[in-house]
Amino acid sequence: MRVLLAARPALGAALVLAGGAAGRPARAEEPGAGPGPFLAASIGGGELGDASPGLNGGALGLRGHLELGYGDGRFVSGALSLALARSSYASDIPPPEMVVPEGDLELSRVGIGAVGEGRLPLGRAALSVGAGAFVDRMNAVASGSLLGIRGDYFQARSVAIGLEARTGVDLRIHPVVTVGLRAGWGWCRADLDELTGGAAWLSGPWLELRITLDASGFRMTSAPPL
Repeated sequence: MRVLLAARPALGAALVLAGGAAGRPARAEEPGAGPGPFLAASIGGGELGDASPGLNGGALGLRGHLELGYGDGRFVSGALSLALARSSYASDIPPPEMVVPEGDLELSRVGIGAVGEGRLPLGRAALSVGAGAFVDRMNAVASGSLLGIRGDYFQARSVAIGLEARTGVDLRIHPVVTVGLRAGWGWCRADLDELTGGAAWLSGPWLELRITLDASGFRMTSAPPL
C-alpha cells in the first residue's frame, strides 16, 4: 500500500509534464532552412563597357535584375533572370544637316537568361558566388532636333550572347525577407554598326542592392501550432 501511495505523485507529475509538452507548439525550423521558390529584385549601378571606335568613356549607369527561382534553402539556387542596364556615352556620330544633337548617346541592354548560385551559410547570413548566361538585346540611340522637333537621328540594335559572374552576401532579417549585395562583372558581344566596327565584346563591373522574398518562409510563419 505504501509503494502504491508513493507512486501516485510521481505518476501524476509525469502526466502533467506529458500534457504540457503536448500542448506546446512544435519548435519551428530555422528560418530559410527549407527548400522552395523565391522572387528576388536588385537595383544598383554599373558600366556596360567601351568599344572602339564609337563607344568610349561610358558613364556609370543604372542597372538591375529581376529573378524567379528555386533554392534548396542552404547551398544552391537557380533562377530565370531578367537583366536591365543603361549607360551613356559622348556621341561621335555626326548628325544629318540642320539637325542639332541633343544629349549623349544612350546604350541600353535587356537580357533574358538563367543564373545559378552556390552559397556558404553562416547562421542568418550567407556568402554566395554564381554565374549566368543571357540572350542580350542592345540598343544604341543618338537624339537631336530639327526646327524644334526632337527625334532619333541614329539607332543601332544587336542581339547576342551575354555572360556574367557574381559574388555577394545575404542577411535574413525575417523568415520571408532576405537583403543583400551582389557585385559582379558582365560581358556582352554586340555588333552596333560603326559604334563597334563589327562584333565586339563589351564588359564592365556592377554593384546592386538585392531583396529576396522566400516562399518557404511564408509556409513557416503561417503554419498553425500543434
